[in-house]
Amino acid sequence: MQRDHENAFRRAVDQIRLEGRYRVFADILRERGRFPHARLRMADGSAREIVVWCSNDYLGQGQNEKVLRAAHEAIDAVGVGAGGTRNISGTTSYHVDLERELAQLHGKEAALLFTSGYVSNEATLSTFSKLFANLWIFSDALNHASMIDGITKARCQKQVFRHNDMAHLEELLAAAPSNAPKLIAFESVYSMEGDTAPIGASSKSMPRSSGARNIGAVSEPQMMNCPARSPPPTAAATSATCRTMSITSPMLI
Repeated sequence: MQRDHENAFRRAVDQIRLEGRYRVFADILRERGRFPHARLRMADGSAREIVVWCSNDYLGQGQNEKVLRAAHEAIDAVGVGAGGTRNISGTTSYHVDLERELAQLHGKEAALLFTSGYVSNEATLSTFSKLFANLWIFSDALNHASMIDGITKARCQKQVFRHNDMAHLEELLAAAPSNAPKLIAFESVYSMEGDTAPIGASSKSMPRSSGARNIGAVSEPQMMNCPARSPPPTAAATSATCRTMSITSPMLI
């Protein structure tokens, strides 16, 4: 019986290899002070220099001397590791202070930190259907995998519109029940494609579709420069800010 189990796992892995989906992670060491340079360690133990163009440390703040100094001071003061989840062993004061500062930055009542942007999108989108009965979610075809996972776990009605195609979105909105709450899920900046969403047009689609209570979802709104105390750069961004509930990585605002 144990051999059967091993064979089943082996066949599954072999199939993934055959399909070209078997993933081997790059074994790298970043170099302090040389962002975005790193060293790639090969299977034979040798290494070569590489440049990491796909990091989400966009501004290289992981190399900022003030950030490094603060991290060392925190380690010297409290050690490392959270010691458990918030529910079990409490919330680290540093995280509480950061949430307060982020909420103030975005002009919001409160902020909530997640372990990653992926988790924040997944958790938030999957929660909406529990708050709004008969929710319909309309998702851009090129949304990030984290948003797709969240929408799938919401287990509600969903429709996928062609990337940035507002005519297709309005067609789908018009076909949905007029009394159903609706959420449009899209990204302000599409990380894989490098293009942006027509945020103003997306938000304007909602009122014309029905009189129902509607919600709009945006990922990474920090790209829009929209703290409450700073005016957004365009009328379209102003409209989107007023009409959307925003999901940001790694914070819900």
